[in-house]
Amino acid sequence: MFIALFAASFLLALVLSATIAWLSQEAMDTILRRFVVDPVVRRGFEKYIRFAIVVVGISGGTRVKPLQEYISAAEWNKPALQAALTQEFWTLELYRTVMGTLEGVAGLLLLCIFLALMAPLCSACSRWNRQKTWASRKKLVWSPCANPQSAVW
Repeated sequence: MFIALFAASFLLALVLSATIAWLSQEAMDTILRRFVVDPVVRRGFEKYIRFAIVVVGISGGTRVKPLQEYISAAEWNKPALQAALTQEFWTLELYRTVMGTLEGVAGLLLLCIFLALMAPLCSACSRWNRQKTWASRKKLVWSPCANPQSAVW
């Protein structure tokens, strides 16, 4: 029964995270379109993020602990653990699966949104530093004069 609970938890987490990845496809494409010009690279990023959503959803939602407790339990305690698998226990574990999946995917998407918001800032800072460096290089132009000691570089 514990293996059936683990399988049900895994399948529920897989379906839920795949659904979230499918639903967020348009939003990801819109966000990536602003930052990644090359469509091949953008498509690769999009596939990677969808894959990460599914993996994080499964790893966050699959309930391994009850299976570990059952496997590591003493032989005399296994019938008691089997008897504890009531409908209420299954409901609670499947609820924990849904919440763990949503929590993991929400954390990943929050990280992606943070990085998407920081990308323009980093790009602007880089552009500003390049302009500042270029402007300082223009000031270092050599000006000919009679006295080489007073030459400005």
